[in-house]
Amino acid sequence: MTNSENGVSQLVQITTPSQGEGGPSWGMAGRRAPTPLEERMLLSVVRELSPRDRCLITAQWFTGFRISEILSLTVGSVLRNGAIVSKIGVAPRNMKGGYGRTRWIPVLPELNRALGSYLGWLRRRLELRRQDWGTLRSAVIHISPHWPGP
Repeated sequence: MTNSENGVSQLVQITTPSQGEGGPSWGMAGRRAPTPLEERMLLSVVRELSPRDRCLITAQWFTGFRISEILSLTVGSVLRNGAIVSKIGVAPRNMKGGYGRTRWIPVLPELNRALGSYLGWLRRRLELRRQDWGTLRSAVIHISPHWPGP
């Protein structure tokens, strides 16, 4: 069994329902945070994904944003003056309920690497030069899985 197969089987074990007196429970009861070993195994599986998928999963994992919030991010919201920002913000209109204040989350090193990898892939894919990034400030980071793949 390879490491990724082992990681996937561990992932399946982590997400199976807990067995209690009343049978399987899919609620939050019985859930636990992954152990450091499980985190490393999940991270090793995620690092093998395409830059786009790695970026989406890493962004969810390290920010706690919902997928709809991640998909609302644009190149301009994560890249300023050619560098990845230190905090990512999601506007209230893109959050569940659509109200409240902008939610700001720091960009941790693993997320920074995933964003850098994806933006580099996107830059190569679109054959952009550094000065062209200004024209893409409103480009959506998420690329449809049906758009020419990696």
